[in-house]
Amino acid sequence: MPVRVTRSSPGAGLLAAEVDGAAMVVDDGEIAASKTRKARRSLRSAEQPDEDASGAAMHNEHSTETSPGVPSPVNCLQLEGTPVRKRASSVTEVEGRREMQTLKQRRLEARITLAHTSEARQTVVFGRYTIVAWYPSAYPDPYRQSDVLYICPFTLKFFTDEFALKRHRSRCKWRHPPGREVYRKDDLSFFELAGSRETEYCQNLCLMSKLFLKHKVAFFHMRNFLFYVMVRWHSDGGHILGYFSKEVDSPTDYNLSCILTLPQHQRQGYGGLLIDFSYLLTRAEGKTGTPERPLSDLGLLSYRAYWKNVIFSKLQQLGQLGELSIRDLSIQTGLKQYDIVTTLQSLGMVKYWRGKHFVVTTPEFDHWVSERADKTEGNARSLILDPSALEKKLLLGYQSKPLAEQSIRGHLKKSPASRV
Repeated sequence: MPVRVTRSSPGAGLLAAEVDGAAMVVDDGEIAASKTRKARRSLRSAEQPDEDASGAAMHNEHSTETSPGVPSPVNCLQLEGTPVRKRASSVTEVEGRREMQTLKQRRLEARITLAHTSEARQTVVFGRYTIVAWYPSAYPDPYRQSDVLYICPFTLKFFTDEFALKRHRSRCKWRHPPGREVYRKDDLSFFELAGSRETEYCQNLCLMSKLFLKHKVAFFHMRNFLFYVMVRWHSDGGHILGYFSKEVDSPTDYNLSCILTLPQHQRQGYGGLLIDFSYLLTRAEGKTGTPERPLSDLGLLSYRAYWKNVIFSKLQQLGQLGELSIRDLSIQTGLKQYDIVTTLQSLGMVKYWRGKHFVVTTPEFDHWVSERADKTEGNARSLILDPSALEKKLLLGYQSKPLAEQSIRGHLKKSPASRV
């Protein structure tokens, strides 16, 4: 970068420095104190160490022109007659930091794009089902980079090849999820797992669920959560259909944090069954609950459909006789009053008349009643949980006073897995 310094006019006290055709007018008295640092800084930024000598020669040439009482060295750029002062060193540092941040952001975006394009199409072999994953999960590198991921249907342990899975299955004695069986009706059961006790299984469950959930973020902080796994019994044991999790002590009365029905069992009514079980636990505790906010679009649609069915069922039982307040409806169903009101408003069933709000029936309600009467038994969508099948000793005692190992073994012996 050639630098040429000349005096603009005799006796004017100004020097005109021309750098690659760009003119800069600088006070003559400030040249001696600042020219060396400015020239070396510009040369160093351009990474041309061979021009250090020219900068030193320029400093020696004008060192005799230094005047006493020179003010602190600053660079004064003349732009259309208005001087603008700035510190070149601070500006250079800020620009450098911005460039580094931009570079890091681009690298991060490239890794995320690569993950979504390469890992999102990972194939998962789960029991007798072969499923294509929807999203990448946080499995360790050897497993995340594998084209096919093999998962044990009972322990949820993962492998990169079929031989390793067969070797594990030959030694695995599990025939159902760990924890306590808190509900059983016919061939359907629910198991309660404390994240602080069954940590490995709960972590594997979260890692597998991330393959089919976009916004799943918690993988390794299991201590504050309870998991409820829904299984259906077959000849070889209890196979998982789906699960939901919730906080142990939620200050906002959240009765559900995350919910998943496995893809091979979706569109069969099991999602509504999981939601219904969360409210069954809420009613057993004598409380009212609501799912954790914010809800996704699909989650809001699922809950609105469930809330509509529960409210319509209570209105059908009420018939034309008697009155029922929103508070009484909340206590009977376990739903929050806010959820009941917003659902009725979305259905257009709340009317204001003579200073009071009333719930009125609509053609949609009549259609729901006739459609429910025509449903055949045995369909998963018509499955109804039996409160009498729920074990009375629930999560509070299980969490605060852990059971002894002997009592756990005794409880597991009662499950049909011990007879398989």
